Amino acid sequence: MSNPGAIIFDWGNTLCDYPLRTEAEQIEFLHDFLIDPSSFTGLATVPAPRSIASATLQALNREREDCRVISFADRLRCALAPDMDDADARVLELRLCNRIFAGGQLMPGAEKVITTVHRMGYRTAILSNTPWGTSHTLWRAEVARHTNVSRNCDLVMFCGDCGYRKPSKAAFDACLDFLREAPDNVMMVGDSFRSDVLGARGAGCQAVWFCRDASLPKDKSVAVMTTLDDIITLLGEGA
Repeated sequence: MSNPGAIIFDWGNTLCDYPLRTEAEQIEFLHDFLIDPSSFTGLATVPAPRSIASATLQALNREREDCRVISFADRLRCALAPDMDDADARVLELRLCNRIFAGGQLMPGAEKVITTVHRMGYRTAILSNTPWGTSHTLWRAEVARHTNVSRNCDLVMFCGDCGYRKPSKAAFDACLDFLREAPDNVMMVGDSFRSDVLGARGAGCQAVWFCRDASLPKDKSVAVMTTLDDIITLLGEGA
């Protein structure tokens, strides 16, 4: 693996850990939020549901095959609250994101790694999906809250910024355009094999799989790291 000129990091569950790693965790989190009456306090056009069918939760959690972003408001209107107005949608989305952010913690070594990689002369970026089509603006503010990470990033981009989710090539192309980097001069680091590894490869980039689960089968053709610090060693070996 050759040394790149730029490193792109995934955000959720790579640089920052949230309780949404698996589909089951996502469904449970969404269910608990939507049946909590406090989530709907003061909303005029969307009542708090007393219960939510499993099929409805699955529909809210489902992504398009073409990876186009489905906004949080569109999901809710389609599956749960067809008469919800834009103001209520924004309030509900903010409350959901605040609940997600409250449970987030930076990964061990995240600040050190981003700072070190940047000081080593690599351009650094974040390219990440958001859960349930939630606002890229809110998620960029969440990254900015972690100043030791954000100030060492040349670019922070979420799927809502370009309209496509990883592993879509369109998401990677948008990031590369902003960085003005050729794909083969860029390395993607992320926890999702499908979104980050296969997506990066499909866009012509190098990829490193951040895999904390030692029991998962590994693809021998993919560089794997189990801690964020490993990227510094990997870059040193490629020098």
